Amino acid sequence: MGKYVLVGITYFAADGETVEHRQEFHGRVVEVDRENGLSIECAGALAGEVMHLPPDTSAFVSAQRADYKLRSTGETVTNPDALATWSVYPPSGS
Repeated sequence: MGKYVLVGITYFAADGETVEHRQEFHGRVVEVDRENGLSIECAGALAGEVMHLPPDTSAFVSAQRADYKLRSTGETVTNPDALATWSVYPPSGS
């Protein structure tokens, strides 16, 4: 809790290959719960919003000290503590 994170989520179409859209956000982890997952209080373009992620911390890796430029907003995030990427697929048969 309290770590500053940068998260990228890619949403795929039913064919499993076509990217429908991507979402990037960054902010501070404000809650960690085994059932409800991680809550991130966003900064930058999504300031004031709270994003929720599944309770799987294995998706996070330590970030290299660097500037990270977000393609979706053009923002630069400097030296986050951790990075996570998620791929979201629709349920089979959709």
